[in-house]
Amino acid sequence: MQTQAWDRFWQQKTPTNFFNWLVSLLKRIALIGVLFILIQLPPTAMSLIKNHPHLDVVSVSGLVIFVGLFLVIINWAYKLFKRYNTTSIKPSRPAQDFRTVIFGYVAIFVGQMVLGWLNAFFKSPNSNR
Repeated sequence: MQTQAWDRFWQQKTPTNFFNWLVSLLKRIALIGVLFILIQLPPTAMSLIKNHPHLDVVSVSGLVIFVGLFLVIINWAYKLFKRYNTTSIKPSRPAQDFRTVIFGYVAIFVGQMVLGWLNAFFKSPNSNR
């Protein structure tokens, strides 16, 4: 998976360069798909563990597995990002990073509120569906 496959195809439009670009694109899509599926595994494992009859024994090992799976997935995604990222990242100020994080949390909170209101609106007995 070469990140310059599109550039090579754009500079010299040959069937080989197009095929290389297409293969690179499909590999990247497959990687994102695999990561999307893998990130669903730890919560699914926790929901299965919750229904186990010996919850006290399984809870500690389940917690270790849960955190371990997330760490493995995050580490793999980070290594993929470092390997295929070719854009230069300019250094930023910590205050700007802090504002970005706070704005992200506020945006998620507002989004959840709006979706909750829409859910209540469509589930209310007065809705004309």
